[in-house]
Amino acid sequence: MKKRIKIDSSILSFVIILTGILYQFRNLYTEDLLIDDALDFVGLFMILSGTFLRMMARGFKKEHSQQGHGLVMDGPYALTRNPMYLGSFLMGVGFTLIVWPWWSVGLFAILFYIRFNKQMIKEEQYLTKTFKENYESYAKKIQRIFQ
Repeated sequence: MKKRIKIDSSILSFVIILTGILYQFRNLYTEDLLIDDALDFVGLFMILSGTFLRMMARGFKKEHSQQGHGLVMDGPYALTRNPMYLGSFLMGVGFTLIVWPWWSVGLFAILFYIRFNKQMIKEEQYLTKTFKENYESYAKKIQRIFQ
């Protein structure tokens, strides 16, 4: 069903290299250890929350979608049309807070949008074509990512 964009390994390689480069410029990071520890804690919490949300959404969809032939509108899908993408976003923000300077969260959000918005639009077109009025009604009530 889904044609995936094949740039993830390039992005991952870029992020790893950029992380190594950023560590050479320590003045970009907060020097207050209490703030740094708090950001690490928040980041870890977001990674765990995102992971839990992705797992819950995946399991819920598998259990309630009739082998992929039914539209799932409750459970985590009653809060957002894309709980797995939201989970991935939370995991990425958490990683960013732990590893990169706190101010790079905005940059991550922009890159995440660029990377996944086109895929979400394609999925919405497929769901609209497949489930017609049911999906259109659902999409009017529930936001794409954030409610």
